[in-house]
Amino acid sequence: MMEIKLFDDYVLREVSPQEFGPFFREQRPRLFAEGVHIHVEEWMTEDEKNLLKDLAERIKDAYLLRAFIMKGDTIVGWHMGRQTDMDTYYMANTAVLPEYRGRGIYSEMVVAVIEYLRGKGFQKLTSRHLASNNLILTLKLRAGFQITGMEVDERFGILVCLSYLYNEKRRDAYRFRIGTKRPDDELKKFL
Repeated sequence: MMEIKLFDDYVLREVSPQEFGPFFREQRPRLFAEGVHIHVEEWMTEDEKNLLKDLAERIKDAYLLRAFIMKGDTIVGWHMGRQTDMDTYYMANTAVLPEYRGRGIYSEMVVAVIEYLRGKGFQKLTSRHLASNNLILTLKLRAGFQITGMEVDERFGILVCLSYLYNEKRRDAYRFRIGTKRPDDELKKFL
């Protein structure tokens, strides 16, 4: 399993779903208490829940990452995400416990995850954040993510969608698409 040194005695350590799940379920409500999350799964019928389990089983071979951010033997945060298509990884949930914030841990973890997933072959990373989560949006933008959309999600509200593109030509195409770069000769070949 993966273990990446972040700085000092902080590491990002991959863990099993069995290790990750209980800690995540215990800490998530504390860290995201201010948010208004509608639990749509409570509206599902038993048939819908069973069909959803079948769908989850079909994608069981997609790449999943569950990792704790550790300071020595102490869990100070987490990251979890999953492959969403052939070349895209979705950074689903990351948090640093309040008593460890403001130390650069999140920023270091983002860079470590970017580099780790580059080695896995992913071409694009995505994430979604509450539109009011300025701190995390700023940290992700500094790490090289780009704003690629907005979404209204029935569970969480207004979300800003971010993407990190590994390939420089894809980043150029993005900048062309949003109007901040004229197509160079190389890009024109693909228009």
